[in-house]
Amino acid sequence: MFISRNNSVATWNQNQLPTVRCSTKEKAEKMHCELEENCKCDASETTMHCTCKDINMMEIFRNIDHVLPKTTPVWQLRSKPNTEIIAISNWATSCEIAISIDEIDEAVMVRDIDECSINHINTTGCYNCDTNVETLIECKSNEQQIIGDIDCESEKFAVQCSPEGTKSTIKFFATRANFQRKCQISCGSTKNKFEINTNLDFHGSFLEEAWKVISGKTKYYDSSILPDIQHIYIYIY
Repeated sequence: MFISRNNSVATWNQNQLPTVRCSTKEKAEKMHCELEENCKCDASETTMHCTCKDINMMEIFRNIDHVLPKTTPVWQLRSKPNTEIIAISNWATSCEIAISIDEIDEAVMVRDIDECSINHINTTGCYNCDTNVETLIECKSNEQQIIGDIDCESEKFAVQCSPEGTKSTIKFFATRANFQRKCQISCGSTKNKFEINTNLDFHGSFLEEAWKVISGKTKYYDSSILPDIQHIYIYIY
């Protein structure tokens, strides 16, 4: 769930209900809402003492862990000025399409068969970080514009290919400084192999992670920020 304030959008715990509840957006703009307080009251002769739990809405928008944009190795959440929320997947997704046909007279199968190749331009990024690894590639096909399927071991992508060459960026998540991927691309029955091999930077910070724990932004220490020992050894020797 999400909450918005002007042009800012933040994530909201769906198990936590707000104190002020409005049934529609129009009623919220006119403040025709209901107040549902979470209070515990104790009677004391002629008076009543109540303790109410208040939700600090502004504190949520000050917390970078809740405010959009949010980025993970798998997906990204962003918002536009009109509070429209956009979800972006860093991985290729697949779908299944089922078609039911009744009383068909003739069926013709048309299949694009072409050959395409990949030119690896450069790879940038860091390991164990939110920005991920970005690889810029150029896909060329022999005859026409076509979609190329890239298979990089556990990651799969779909990119545009053309005779003059079309550039695309594919993203990975790495946990080691020496980043290697053996991939192949196919635009039909023919598959061409290519490799990605580079050394990545380390942008993690022990102090930064410790500060998150101390300030209460997280209860767990993230061991993934530890630098690659092999990376340290290469720089020393």
